[in-house]
Amino acid sequence: DALPIFLSEKFLSEQFVCIFASIMFIGHFGPAFLAKALLPDLPLGWSMLAGSLNDFIFCVFVLLGIENLKPASQLPGVFQITCTYPYTHSIPGFFAVSLLWTALSTLRGFRTPIIVAQALIVLSHFFLEIPVHRADIGLTQQGPFIGWGWFDSAAVTFLLDNACLLFGLYLYAQKTSSFPSSSPSGVTNSCWMDPFRNALNRYKARLTDLRLFWLVLNVANALFYYAPGLHTSFSIAVVSGVQILMLSAYGAFLDNHRMYKRVDQSKRDDRVASSKWVG
Repeated sequence: DALPIFLSEKFLSEQFVCIFASIMFIGHFGPAFLAKALLPDLPLGWSMLAGSLNDFIFCVFVLLGIENLKPASQLPGVFQITCTYPYTHSIPGFFAVSLLWTALSTLRGFRTPIIVAQALIVLSHFFLEIPVHRADIGLTQQGPFIGWGWFDSAAVTFLLDNACLLFGLYLYAQKTSSFPSSSPSGVTNSCWMDPFRNALNRYKARLTDLRLFWLVLNVANALFYYAPGLHTSFSIAVVSGVQILMLSAYGAFLDNHRMYKRVDQSKRDDRVASSKWVG
């Protein structure tokens, strides 16, 4: 007997592609975590938005009719969309957005190293686009257009995007840890609200687990693929833009609820003395 459609090889292979290879933009958050590991006072949420800023502006431009996208289910692999974005995804566009973000970061009063980092994070978007896009990234607004087309391979796209993200996450994890998840043992609650505050602290500690953060990013992309009604330019632009804002807000939450690890002074002195003795 013929297998039910949901057990057919074709259906299952399509679902594998949908779930594990719809990842299209989380790699752009990797440079933000790398910069955060190097600059502790760098604002993480602001930097994550910088990494996806060209995509966010593209979503806005689609809604305004300045640029456009069209679903293209006939394309292989992932990112089954054809885009026309001469302003946000060309070299002049990337530099213009970088200058805009630099100006906004300057107005916010950031230190010079952080401002430079913001500009570089925005520009990193261009270099991460080249391997995966299908020759639609413009050297100028009129072309020529470049792109190696790795979007055609679901597995390669998934591995590359997660490699970019996990490299930054790993360095960030080495420098930070979650706040303690509960009150020290033996401490008596002095206020009737303290039990609720302690419960909230435990909840926050779980939310700042970087493994959960990685999982949320991947699930968000998989759900985006399955979301009903995402077959029009309008719906794709709205959902994509909201995703970028929400995930950047999650990054800001991490920034506010993780602390940098500090090396104990005695251990630091021991290491210095040991290095002098060896020398």
